[in-house]
Amino acid sequence: MQEQAGSSRSGDRAVLHLRAGRLLKGDLLDFSPTAETVRLKPESEKSGSDPAPLAVKVSDLKAIYYVRSLDGNRQYKKKRYFGSIETKGKRIMVRFKDGEILCGFVEGELPWKEGFLTLPDPRLKGFFLHPADPEGNNTKVFVVTTAVEDVRRL
Repeated sequence: MQEQAGSSRSGDRAVLHLRAGRLLKGDLLDFSPTAETVRLKPESEKSGSDPAPLAVKVSDLKAIYYVRSLDGNRQYKKKRYFGSIETKGKRIMVRFKDGEILCGFVEGELPWKEGFLTLPDPRLKGFFLHPADPEGNNTKVFVVTTAVEDVRRL
């Protein structure tokens, strides 16, 4: 089964980046690339209370970052090159409308062609990118296409 059409497993650690710049951290309860919303169980508050699950519209998102840790590692210097990584997929650069740039790999056809979205299924809200840095905190990213300015093959 190709990941593009797959759903996320319940419990995947994720950081939702909203277009407005806000971040939501927690465990995904469910997500599908064709869904209108994503459900997230936010990380527990320091007060010990268990926050209620959130439903966030995919149209409000820039991307879903699947992470190893919700805290990350501020000391880690992210690699911004591909190096000698052996992986399946095409090397791409994604530039979001807010200026952020991600480099990584996509499987299958490129999701962008000369400025036009070319996802294989028009119901898909985006595509998965596997980051170029295999040691970074992000394990994969679901890129919401309406938040993208450009995609380039490298």
